[in-house]
Amino acid sequence: MCGIHVYLSDSPQEDSLQHMMASGTHRGPDHSGRESISLANHWLGLAANRLMISDRSTASHQPLAGPEHSWLIYNGELYNAFELRNELLQIGGITFKSRSDTEVLLHALYQWGTDLIPRLNGMFAFAFWHGQKQELWLARDRSGMKPLYWTQADGDRVYSSEVRGLMAGLGHKLRPEPEEIKNLLMQRHPQYSGYQGVQPVQPGAYHRWSAALGWSETKWYAQPRNVTPPSEPISQLKELMTDALLRQMEAQVPMGMFLSGGVDSTLLLALQQEEGIPRLPAFSVSHRPEDVRFGTRDGDYAAQAAKQYRTTLDSLEITPQVLERFPEYIQGMDVPIGDSGGFLTWLLAGRAKSQGFGVVLSGAGADELFAGYNRLAAYQRYLRRLEFWHRTAPLLQKLAPLLPTAKGVPGRAYFQLLRKSAQRIGTNPAETWRRFQGLIV
Repeated sequence: MCGIHVYLSDSPQEDSLQHMMASGTHRGPDHSGRESISLANHWLGLAANRLMISDRSTASHQPLAGPEHSWLIYNGELYNAFELRNELLQIGGITFKSRSDTEVLLHALYQWGTDLIPRLNGMFAFAFWHGQKQELWLARDRSGMKPLYWTQADGDRVYSSEVRGLMAGLGHKLRPEPEEIKNLLMQRHPQYSGYQGVQPVQPGAYHRWSAALGWSETKWYAQPRNVTPPSEPISQLKELMTDALLRQMEAQVPMGMFLSGGVDSTLLLALQQEEGIPRLPAFSVSHRPEDVRFGTRDGDYAAQAAKQYRTTLDSLEITPQVLERFPEYIQGMDVPIGDSGGFLTWLLAGRAKSQGFGVVLSGAGADELFAGYNRLAAYQRYLRRLEFWHRTAPLLQKLAPLLPTAKGVPGRAYFQLLRKSAQRIGTNPAETWRRFQGLIV
């Protein structure tokens, strides 16, 4: 990951920009840089912290300069950079100095403007200053994989990859917003930051500022649309997944993968074998035999998958002692995260990094699509018998608190699961889905 920071004011804010850049060195330890742009009535500061992945040359250091005094700061990875690069070379007049997708994005934005953004295939957040048009564009990928937050104070507008970057720029702490935190925990949705006055740039959107006209409305380039079911869904899905895997195998640092034994990560291993790709070393978590409870057998399933697809597996055993690092995890997360498995993912990432791995692949989406998780399989069964649940849900919600879940009760884990399910099931499918997905009811 990298870090990007933007400060727009009517007067120079060099110290604030420096503080923002310093706050993000953990995101990009390989290089940090900044650029000041003086305009007729404004001052624009751009800063970046770089983590080198696909190109390790100094030619890709950021902020990266382009034609007509244009500048780019960028966090992410473009999976169609090769195709865009070839298009630009066919147009002519461009000499690339590196192999980085950063340089491709810089020239592509200058060449095609904001029309390029819907064509980008990848995870990204960027800020681009178009020197000729005197416009600033800030965009985020469709899924919101890469973070970008913003706030404003005393007429200044500040953007950063992390809320701590905003605080560093403003010079003061920000107040939590309890209602947003509650909504985030209930919905696991990225539209909240958990802080008063702080908003994320929404996934699939970009902001535009003109030195002449000021801020324009947020533009949505990735609106939801109806999807026609493919005629051959299995073959088309497999083709898309294989293409996605191959596009993400480009890196100049050691690569690994997270393996839980679920549908997501096991599919990645199976595709590697089928495509003849050397299997990536895998990392997983496991529990001590005396700690294993219902629903926590990821370590066993990961070991089975690693054995079947012949890859090495480094298993991190979860013990009570790992909770000593929980405060460090909370500090590192920057904003509330609506993912109960986030702590384990953080631990695994640290394990991989300590062994020299700069990139890890992680499956996402297949368990949701194929009902691989217990809660998704349960919701699928709920939808199949809606009429039955309409009649029984009110009674179940009354009976749920009466189930025996005290410590030492035989079958306690099953009663806990039954109680949780009964509390979440309702007569409204949308509300029931929200409860199944949320961390709190």
